[in-house]
Amino acid sequence: MILLAGLVGCGRAPDDSVQSRPGAGSLCRGDLPALAQRGELRILLHGGREGYLPRAGHPLTRERRLAEEFARRKNLRPVYVAVEEFKNLIPALNEGRGDLIAANLTILESRMDRVAFSIPLDTCWEAVVSRAGEAAVGELKDLAGRSIAIQEGTSFLETARYLQSKFPGVEIKIVPGDLSDDEMFDRVATGTDEITIADSNTLQVALGYRDDIVPGVRVTREGETAWAVRTDNPRLLAALNSFLGEKTVARNRRELSRGDLARIQERKVIRMLTLNNAASYFILKGALMGFEYELAEKFAQFLGVELEIVVAPAFRDLIPWLIEGRGDFIAANLTPTRQRRGLPVAFSRPYDYVREMLVGPAGSPLKSVEDLNGREIAVRRNSSYWESLRRLQEGGIDLRLLEVPPEMETEEIISRLADGVYPLTVADSNILAIETAWGSPVTGLFPLSPEKIPHCWAVRRENPELLEAINRFLEKTYRGTFFNLTYRKYFSDERASRQRQEKPGDGSSLSPYDDFFRKYAAAYGFEWLLLAAQAYQESRFDPRAVSWAGAKGLMQLMPATAEQMGLHPLEDPETGLHAGVKYLDWIRKRLDRNLEGENLLWFALAAYNAGLGHVRDARRLAEKKGWDGSTWFDNTEKALLLLAQPAYARQARYGYVRGQEPVEYVRRIRARVQAYRELFPPGPGATELRNPPAASSGSPSAGARRD
Repeated sequence: MILLAGLVGCGRAPDDSVQSRPGAGSLCRGDLPALAQRGELRILLHGGREGYLPRAGHPLTRERRLAEEFARRKNLRPVYVAVEEFKNLIPALNEGRGDLIAANLTILESRMDRVAFSIPLDTCWEAVVSRAGEAAVGELKDLAGRSIAIQEGTSFLETARYLQSKFPGVEIKIVPGDLSDDEMFDRVATGTDEITIADSNTLQVALGYRDDIVPGVRVTREGETAWAVRTDNPRLLAALNSFLGEKTVARNRRELSRGDLARIQERKVIRMLTLNNAASYFILKGALMGFEYELAEKFAQFLGVELEIVVAPAFRDLIPWLIEGRGDFIAANLTPTRQRRGLPVAFSRPYDYVREMLVGPAGSPLKSVEDLNGREIAVRRNSSYWESLRRLQEGGIDLRLLEVPPEMETEEIISRLADGVYPLTVADSNILAIETAWGSPVTGLFPLSPEKIPHCWAVRRENPELLEAINRFLEKTYRGTFFNLTYRKYFSDERASRQRQEKPGDGSSLSPYDDFFRKYAAAYGFEWLLLAAQAYQESRFDPRAVSWAGAKGLMQLMPATAEQMGLHPLEDPETGLHAGVKYLDWIRKRLDRNLEGENLLWFALAAYNAGLGHVRDARRLAEKKGWDGSTWFDNTEKALLLLAQPAYARQARYGYVRGQEPVEYVRRIRARVQAYRELFPPGPGATELRNPPAASSGSPSAGARRD
């Protein structure tokens, strides 16, 4: 294809290490004008787009957000191109398969003749990582006789070779290049590898949720990471550096700061203190979500700064962390109680009003406050609910308060109530709306008082300018179009997948799209009845369906994922189906090589529903619990249920997930395939789907609940 004068043409790339949408395989080496002509910026990543749940700013997450912002400023569409092996990132860039590497790439002299680096994004050093429970590698001389696991093409390999030259007996073990940081840590934690080397910035993030690895001796001086472009793209490099020059890109992320708005604007970053739960902030299928998160994102745009998330371990830590200077404001459904107003914090104007609802089993006879005499109610002592119930006691209501652990989220208390562990609890009406929308068998019996309870953001009392900016933003935003749509998305739309009592087919066809199911099943090596069952579960065979989270089409794919697959529009039945099947195949290929047959299908379906990262977290947790992380039913599915609990979510890379949904998703698809097979007996080679054991309710989460 011939472009405008001065631009470089695009050819087709052979199939190899780059796994992405088909269009991203084009060989295009042009500078910034060529990108403008093409209308997209191709961002090269190591692996896929699953990322992390940022808890205090992760380098890879920040790089990608900055790259997306740069693309938008240049009216370019950001397109992610996944490169399986780290060593192939620079070759992929120079061959023209992408325009920019965003992979926490260290600036090395050995790389400078192959790529041009932007101004630095971050600083870090390299450190040894070993297994917890064993003596850490405390000094360089302790490396003698040790085996260091390293991927080719990384800066760690250069470091390891230097160490090998200095300390006799150091062995270098080359491991597969498609492993993520966490998979490298997994190998060390399980004893597959003895030690490895990691960047301090990624290691710091991992140590925030892992206790099975320990950091050891520092093996390099402090270095810098940056983006990389081709050496013959000076205009793109200049534009990137101009953009990054507006940002405070290399900084100490552990800095405690209690400065007011001027300091935030100087830093160009505002830090939101929040919780990892369904109301505030979570990750689903690679997308960061949550009502508080989306509202805070809008506020950061209002200020013209970058939003950084700081996740507190528990509700009780939010205000102490704010006062200490770990964040700039709290956004976590906070109620300005009398006790909290006595602390050195100031509350914003309300951005929401809720009622404190008594929550009980569906069908409960309780109708009024007077009916609470002699009843036991489970709540946290450090919650506003405790204060409200104490006022009822002072007013003569003979109720009993059952104190639950302070780190237990309201969602988990409701889950335990649904399982019969607790008799009653209290929840804000918006949190209760999320639980009932997901199908929890509980109900709001009545409000504790006729007054509505305000939800506010909180800042330090010594930061009046920030408080004034928050109030201006909330006044402008409250009950506007953005606010109303976002609020409805999280607190109003019904999300639970309801099983309809209808026949699985008429004996001759299952849907208008049976030919498409057969076509793409053959193309990707699936059973067509499985794809049909999945499409029914996702959309009830409606190609125009749109979920609360924005997933679209027959297979309810997120638009960003469809972009990665290179297939759109999702509303087109065949295109939407093809995109979903291609993504399911993409997941299947990235699961552990020792999974096979029907078990591989169960893991792939669970990852399709919840995200590959959450399933990997569940496998790691299953092994810790003594279950089989390579078996889905009654093993890894039990671990996934546990990840709805804060105690387990805090130790997971991807944090909180409502595990009941993927667990039931897999079971329902399996049951529907069995029903379909009665109408269409499978041919030779179909995967036999054996009856799974009954779903376990052996965890204290919502494992026993059913729609």
